[in-house]
Amino acid sequence: MNEYGEIVNNTWSELPKHFQGIDIDAAVIMPIHFHGLIIHFDPNISTQNSTNYIQERSLFYQKKTRLGKIIAYFKYQTTKLINQKRAMEGVKVWQRNYYDHIIRR
Repeated sequence: MNEYGEIVNNTWSELPKHFQGIDIDAAVIMPIHFHGLIIHFDPNISTQNSTNYIQERSLFYQKKTRLGKIIAYFKYQTTKLINQKRAMEGVKVWQRNYYDHIIRR
């Protein structure tokens, strides 16, 4: 792994310190992209006791919004550190969006 991959790895491992109710699991850093699993266990936003569809959908969107903030933070921090390392302030490192998939059980 090169020095930029190390930045990505270190930032990934620090995420639980910045966001309550999450843990990280497996991650794979590749030359042009990244895959990682975030475990969300915030008891205030849980669908385990959800009994109706509307409540479950509402909680789903709360989780998605929170995930967006986590990913935005991750991308911002890694971009900032990578660009400092290569003296190229303001250069994009990541694509504009991200792909997510929720694993329920």
